[in-house]
Amino acid sequence: MPSHRDEDKQTSSPDCEAWISAMAVELKISFDAGDSDQLDLGDALVNEQNFREAEASVVKKQSSAEGQGTPQLTVPMKDRPDEQPRPDSRMQVEFKADGTMIIDPYSVPRTVATAHGAGLDGVRKAVYAPTKHATDVTGNITRPIKLQDLAQGSVARGGAAYLQDYPAMDNAVIKRPIALQDDPEGPVEFLGTETLIHETTILSALGEFENAKGNRHIVKVMGSGVTNDGEPFVIMEKLQGGTLESRIREHGLDPEQLEEFAAGLLAGISFLQNRNVIHQDLKIDNIMFRQPDSCEPVIIDFDAASAREGIAAQTDDYVDFRYQRAGSPLMQPPERQGGKVDVVNITPKLDSWTGALCLIAAAVGKNSQGEMIENAYELRSDQAALDQSLDACLKGVPHHVTAVIKGLMRIDLKERLTAEQALESLNRVNERK
Repeated sequence: MPSHRDEDKQTSSPDCEAWISAMAVELKISFDAGDSDQLDLGDALVNEQNFREAEASVVKKQSSAEGQGTPQLTVPMKDRPDEQPRPDSRMQVEFKADGTMIIDPYSVPRTVATAHGAGLDGVRKAVYAPTKHATDVTGNITRPIKLQDLAQGSVARGGAAYLQDYPAMDNAVIKRPIALQDDPEGPVEFLGTETLIHETTILSALGEFENAKGNRHIVKVMGSGVTNDGEPFVIMEKLQGGTLESRIREHGLDPEQLEEFAAGLLAGISFLQNRNVIHQDLKIDNIMFRQPDSCEPVIIDFDAASAREGIAAQTDDYVDFRYQRAGSPLMQPPERQGGKVDVVNITPKLDSWTGALCLIAAAVGKNSQGEMIENAYELRSDQAALDQSLDACLKGVPHHVTAVIKGLMRIDLKERLTAEQALESLNRVNERK
């Protein structure tokens, strides 16, 4: 893939270096000679040599996984005009032999510049600065909210980040890392900054495919950057229809709603799989709806997303692969369970399995899905027993939906359906009605 570092050097914020120096003083961080390669203040700010070495080590293994990943697409992505980045985008893609594409991570305009150094305690830390692509939120948000104050200052929160309404844009929320400050007079530090930047980069790249089928089922980014306090943030559309979990606490969706939901979820997962992005954490509280009366799903929360190559394969400094953050353990497919995971076996079909478990929830409700998750985990090496358990769980669900779910939950990767194959199967049945 081509490198865009020379171009990126021209796009950083004029005071980016001064910003990083000032924040480093506040946080008591020093940069030594070993960190100098991280202070090239372009949009990407990468250690390209380390990235290339890490990438090569994985690509070398790919030949042994031939046939396990996404199969040949009937129509390759390069022959689908609507699946390309919008015409004015500077983002570049590479087309693979199997018909899918990967997104060149160097070509995505960055809103956050990162520099690493060591604090007085010797612990490696990061300093963040906005680039010229960043959104200025000055005057539109509160000061960083500390852990103990989140109940009053946020509309929702996770383990390391929280959401607030963002008043400067219509129907928007801002996602921010939780602040930590043991000493009231000391510097503010933040939880989960790298994962938030990782999510922002992926979602920003996916947003460049605005006309692609399935793109509407991925949460939209409306801005991102770094606040005056040095905290990365991302502004996203406000989804007002609640989560799938909130819809199916007592029972599943009715048949007509289930059809619409299944088609939308499979389209969204297909959009990701065809770009070699693995969400890794599909579950009922990471699927939302734009409006209360809508059954069109929207996939959120990409902080655990990964890939073997491309936009989701690395952290913000392009060194570490992210398979260690695998989402809910029992939800994972057989190849992702157990001890050390060989990255060769991690393919986009991982999301087929977890997506199927979400379809089960939509069909039969949260409680029955919980039982099926446990059964799938226990039966992860016995396809016949797993199919029998699925039949019992999905009794009363339309046969073609059951067939799709069973196809998505094949233990053998070569037999497991991709979301695109499952969606085609669903559409064929609906066309015959």
